Amino acid sequence: MSRELNKDLFPSEKVLSSSQPAASEEALASKEDLRVLSYQIESLWKKMKEMDPKVERNQSRLQELTSSCKVRFERIQNHMQRQSEGFQGQFGDIHAKTAQLLSKVNETRLSENRIQEIVERHQQVVQSFEARLQQLKKLVTEQELQLSASRAELKDALKEIARLRKL
Repeated sequence: MSRELNKDLFPSEKVLSSSQPAASEEALASKEDLRVLSYQIESLWKKMKEMDPKVERNQSRLQELTSSCKVRFERIQNHMQRQSEGFQGQFGDIHAKTAQLLSKVNETRLSENRIQEIVERHQQVVQSFEARLQQLKKLVTEQELQLSASRAELKDALKEIARLRKL
């Protein structure tokens, strides 16, 4: 599709030739300038047409890159979300296990305290038993001494009775 300049934009040669002779030389110079300008415009149009496929390719590349970046971003976002959910789940598990462990530690402490109380009560019972046993041993020893003394007195009394019978 060839492009032509609109002839109404520039004055025609007839108008220029009827004016002053110096003006016609300028008109010729301007015609030459117009041809150069027209050539430059055409070359710029050709370059623009040559650039159109490149621009389209760049636009399609940009769209491809944008879509691939969007897909990657979504993948990364999904991965981050899964990791976040995983971490939250693990933190929940850790929290639950910590609470369970603390509960067991407290339960163990209570059991240890109960056992300690039982041991202390047992020691008190053993000590009171030992004290009573000592008292009973002392009492038995005293009664044995009294018994021996009573036997000795009884023997003396029997000897005295036997001696008095002989008389």
